[in-house]
Amino acid sequence: MSLEAQSESQAGRIARARATIVPSEERLSLMDVWRVLMKRSFIILVSTAVFLAGAAIYSFRTEPVFESVSRIEIKPNSNSNVGLRSLVDEEEPGGGSASALQTEILVLQSNTVMLQTAQSLDLLNVVRAAERTQGKADASAASGEATTGERLAMIALIRSGLRVQIVPSTQMVDIRFRSNDPKLATDVVNKLVDTYIDEDLRSKFDRTMHVSTWLQKQLEGLRQAAGDAQRELADYQKQHNIVGT
Repeated sequence: MSLEAQSESQAGRIARARATIVPSEERLSLMDVWRVLMKRSFIILVSTAVFLAGAAIYSFRTEPVFESVSRIEIKPNSNSNVGLRSLVDEEEPGGGSASALQTEILVLQSNTVMLQTAQSLDLLNVVRAAERTQGKADASAASGEATTGERLAMIALIRSGLRVQIVPSTQMVDIRFRSNDPKLATDVVNKLVDTYIDEDLRSKFDRTMHVSTWLQKQLEGLRQAAGDAQRELADYQKQHNIVGT
């Protein structure tokens, strides 16, 4: 048998093999799909009911979370020292407005600002109510001043739901607070902003008063030095019989 005959026979076998692999032209019609759905209707209904029941139970058992947002502008390089800035501030090495803004955000989230906010909102009662619910309340401190643990608990209460974020390429800061109580969420954000502003003004006022006190001491020293120089001049004139004008 020649090579041409063998190649023709192999080509014929491959063609027949290919001819046998023909995709089925049978397609499911809409009626066929409907029959399958009707056969599985019980499983579909049961699955749907289970998912709906689970979603309803989750919705009823999950407490809603409310978020309050406040956006403020922070100008860390603003001058409030009445022309005395050069006596108070020095050049910031490698700093700039970015590092100054980060510093102000750390002040905003400091324990001092948060504790003052918590005390202004009377969150001590909230902390003590939670302790009584958990059976950790101390009867001796229930009506007195806040203990160290209670102060830390008030700070933790605010810090747990607080999130501070800088708006990119701006000096705007978003202050967000989440809580299950919508009124508490709003009050914490508003009072935190007010406390930060008050703390910032108090800090700038203290710096200005410090500079004023320092200048007062310098003026007193200059007066003392001028008086001493005047007395020395009078003694010198007296010793050398110099008549002053």
